[in-house]
Amino acid sequence: MKNKKHLAFYTTSQSFYKIIYLRPVANIAMAACDRSFQNDNQPAIVNYMQQKMISSLGIIYSYFESRGVYLLLLFSFLGFLDLTYLTILHYKNVIPPCSLINGCETVLTSKYSTIGSIPISLLGAGYYLAMIIISSILIYRKSLKYKAFLIFLTALGFIISIIYLSIQIFVLRQLCQYCAFSDLMALGVFTVSLYLCKTQL
Repeated sequence: MKNKKHLAFYTTSQSFYKIIYLRPVANIAMAACDRSFQNDNQPAIVNYMQQKMISSLGIIYSYFESRGVYLLLLFSFLGFLDLTYLTILHYKNVIPPCSLINGCETVLTSKYSTIGSIPISLLGAGYYLAMIIISSILIYRKSLKYKAFLIFLTALGFIISIIYLSIQIFVLRQLCQYCAFSDLMALGVFTVSLYLCKTQL
């Protein structure tokens, strides 16, 4: 009866890892399972399950490692669509509808929304376009020469996103849902780029 409970616990922790790729949780679960089996004096089963767990984690790690570039491409593409949409509406003098946060008009018509006559959204769209190009290159070519540039570009984009988010919160005291989405994509791009540079490049 105890073995069935242990196996169920192991299966649940393994499934949890597969769903959200949270290695520390899976390691804690494996350690707990190990201690539980050791209390039952069943080291053979423990070793078998640990080997299966390590094997499964290795497969999952390889899966995400090989597809990390595609995740970078996805975040960049979504950010590009978002800011391209804002750029088009800017030149049409149209305020996009705000269905989630009532602050788009204040943010998008403020003095912080442009640099001279150039809208910030256009610069952001250019940033995401550059990331799309880099992501496309990395799918077919992995080289150390892209490492510094990738980290620099994504870190710069993330820092600028934090600055403009701070302006919205502390200066304008209004939030734009499209800008917030772009900030989220910038965070995603930066996080994935750090992961890629650590594991692949």
